[in-house]
Amino acid sequence: MDNLSHTLVGAAIANSGPRQKFGKAATWTLLVTANLPDIDAVLRFWGRDFYILYHRSFTHSVVGLFTIPLLVAGVIRILWPGKRFWTFYWISFLGILSHQIFDLITSWETLIFHPLNQHRFSLGWVFILDFFFWGILGLPLLIRIFWKIDLRKWSRVSLAVLALYIGFAGGNWWKARDLGRDLAAGLGSGAALIGVYPQPLSPLNWGAIVKADGQLHQVFFHTYDSLATLHQRPNRTFVQNLDNPDVKAALATPPGRAYLKWAQAPAALVEQNGEGPVVILYDVRFLRPEGGPQRWFHLTIEMDENRRYLRHSWGS
Repeated sequence: MDNLSHTLVGAAIANSGPRQKFGKAATWTLLVTANLPDIDAVLRFWGRDFYILYHRSFTHSVVGLFTIPLLVAGVIRILWPGKRFWTFYWISFLGILSHQIFDLITSWETLIFHPLNQHRFSLGWVFILDFFFWGILGLPLLIRIFWKIDLRKWSRVSLAVLALYIGFAGGNWWKARDLGRDLAAGLGSGAALIGVYPQPLSPLNWGAIVKADGQLHQVFFHTYDSLATLHQRPNRTFVQNLDNPDVKAALATPPGRAYLKWAQAPAALVEQNGEGPVVILYDVRFLRPEGGPQRWFHLTIEMDENRRYLRHSWGS
């Protein structure tokens, strides 16, 4: 999730009881720890490919969930000597847990068991930027500016409503997956659904990616679509091109291998410059829904005429 959503979750948790019982220190602890796992942004200093591969790793893992609060509680004891270590350990634990849960429900995968296991997990129920989150969690804070309300009560209500909303989004994921499987069935016996992905603005908006005969088919739809409407939706097709010799050479390089570990729906384009082939690796998940050439998170690998690695760069 975006950091505004994480901050609002931290504020709602704080206002639902910890602030009233443990004071402002609890509020600041929850606001900080609800965002703290994203401190792994420092991985960018080791390169964009390293960041892509290891973002949402240790700080978003079960190991990090239990160890990072030790450091936070230790810092709090230094700043506020009168505060109990284990009280603020569990408050920090709650803030970090909220971050991990609300990242897990998005489609960007998390290495939950890092460093013990490198498998990536994602529920993929909610788009990474969700305005409904802002509204549900921010409304009590906005009302409090103009009217005196029981913030503890209404923060708990907002968290309960948010839980219902996430459940609703999860139900739409199940519906979207079933529709995605119907799309795959319509493309032949060899077709397979890669995944369904939430889209902006509404939990009813989804995209599906189906692999068939070396091609990736991307369809955007609503979960209330009938099967007839679903099969009338525009079908964008992309040739994966992963068997191309130039692409194979690019995928054999360290950045290429890292990209292939991360991408769920990889495809490639091959161009030429004066030195040799230029391979552009992209993930169909991150293409503009409304056409156009823009590809987010694409990797360009340049090689010489003998397909030896020269350099690579990232497109945002």
